[in-house]
Amino acid sequence: MKYLIQVGMVVREREPGRRRDHYRAHQSSWFDAVASNLNVFERFEAGAGDGVEVFGAGTPVGDRLDEVRRFFAFLREEVPLLLAKWEAQNADQNAGRKGPGTS
Repeated sequence: MKYLIQVGMVVREREPGRRRDHYRAHQSSWFDAVASNLNVFERFEAGAGDGVEVFGAGTPVGDRLDEVRRFFAFLREEVPLLLAKWEAQNADQNAGRKGPGTS
């Protein structure tokens, strides 16, 4: 629970006058956690790019680091598109559950 609280996926609450803690997961906490960590891809991409410069392109280490750089560049571009696609799909499904004439 401590980790989930640290990453913002769960919040600890206590009713006034009570000693027992209650834990509540945010409705979209997993989505928010992914969306808020997109800069991690940039950091890995940049770090691998620096490594290519240090070890040199065309060397075994440089080639592996370039693959890492390209992979995180790919994720950095694709994950936001996937998140947007998920939001649209989820909104459509949620709207369909409400049914006609309901709000």
